[in-house]
Amino acid sequence: MGIGRAIAMALAKEGVNVIVNYCKHRNEAQETVVKIRRMGCQAIAMRADVSRSHEVKKMVEQTLSKFQTIDILINNAGIGALATIRQVEEKDWNRVMNVNLRGVFHCCKAVVSHMIDRRQGKIVNISSIAGLRGTGSVAYVASKSGIIGITMCLARELIDFGITVNAVAPGLIDTDMARLTEAQKRNIKKEVPIGWIGKPEHVAQSVIFLLENDYTTGQIVNVSGGRLIGI
Repeated sequence: MGIGRAIAMALAKEGVNVIVNYCKHRNEAQETVVKIRRMGCQAIAMRADVSRSHEVKKMVEQTLSKFQTIDILINNAGIGALATIRQVEEKDWNRVMNVNLRGVFHCCKAVVSHMIDRRQGKIVNISSIAGLRGTGSVAYVASKSGIIGITMCLARELIDFGITVNAVAPGLIDTDMARLTEAQKRNIKKEVPIGWIGKPEHVAQSVIFLLENDYTTGQIVNVSGGRLIGI
């Protein structure tokens, strides 16, 4: 299970109707929708490339047409590029930035006016421990650091409208994107102080905490098994 699916399922468990956005993985999105409907909530899979503003706007319009309101926005779309500054190509840099950072901008911009009009809303962005530690590939780190900056800026900008904006910074989570090497698996205690790899559900639990807490905004919740220890 990926982080996006885990968050969608956790939201449904709390009785939230969910729009499951996908760009490439249609089958997985449809499977998630079926599971959510079985839980008694409404769910729809919509395709939108978050790096394209017009597709995001269309998705938001369709969501409002279906549900009339948008109370929660979770920005989870993300990709990686395993390359140093000497190796990374400009096209790869742009691809990572377009999805990871531009995508957050497009989605926030598309829903914020609606939330301001209603004077309520909750936004949770999925960053990464890489954005706090500065370790990893340069494009990925830069994009995830940028998400942290957007989170803190919007939290201040939107606080007077009853809108909270927070982020979750996962560490090593057991997903397809993690792609742990055999060396990392053998030395997991060195990689993760707690001694084991997190699950997508751990990220989802932190998202739910932030959504339920009206007094928390502008915060970055570290879900990494203690990887900030000894920075």
